Amino acid sequence: MKRRDFLRTAGCGTLGLIASGYLPRGNAAELTADNFMPLFASDDPEVLKLTETIYRKCILGKVYPPEEPLKHNWIAPGGVYRGQWIWDTMFVVDLLSIIPGKEKVIRDVFQNYWDFQTRWNAVRPAFAHDMISCAIYPGKDRKSAQLFSQIPILAWGVERVYRRNGDKELLKQCLGPLERFHEWYWRERDLTNIGLVTVGAYVDKDNAWYPDPVQAALVKHQWDHYENLSILLKNKHLHSQAPYSHFTPSNAIIPLLS
Repeated sequence: MKRRDFLRTAGCGTLGLIASGYLPRGNAAELTADNFMPLFASDDPEVLKLTETIYRKCILGKVYPPEEPLKHNWIAPGGVYRGQWIWDTMFVVDLLSIIPGKEKVIRDVFQNYWDFQTRWNAVRPAFAHDMISCAIYPGKDRKSAQLFSQIPILAWGVERVYRRNGDKELLKQCLGPLERFHEWYWRERDLTNIGLVTVGAYVDKDNAWYPDPVQAALVKHQWDHYENLSILLKNKHLHSQAPYSHFTPSNAIIPLLS
């Protein structure tokens, strides 16, 4: 079944939500990046203090200047991790979009994903085109990280940002690459051809970090070393042209309707 045919039948998806025009604005237009606390209200001063600390350290403090191959501002997660992930970054841009004047920074962050898509397509066979890596690292594209992706919540992130700041330029920038990314997920990770995507990984002889496809699939969704997810079912992908193995744990199949 073609992805768009399925979406028309199901009658749902992120694009419909984006088009609905729902956009809470509040008094954000009167605020600045250094004076964002009027957005928040609490009777407890400790709550407000914690909120400001979180924003300064975990939101504003995680935005970094361009560093090849990331040609635009990028966002890092916490701890020792240095790179732009899919999962973590969407939660940061969601909250960053509350602050006025951050539209360009957020567009930069998403452009890093689309730039990766272009670099990936230039060196990968056609069946793998338009994948977006789990993480994009400053310094160089690490092949070990390119072989698996995180859950496809980029569209959710775009929707969250648009609902907060109404940035139509972000929509124009993102909808085309998002459509191609979702086509890849539908094509390469829907083992059963019913619109439910699975855990999987591309594994080849050059993957020095994760030469075992089971371990690669586990790391793909950050489930390595977890006992209850240590058993994976090996499945033959019936539709993909990839010569690599695809795997899924029986309890990790998710809908991809957006």
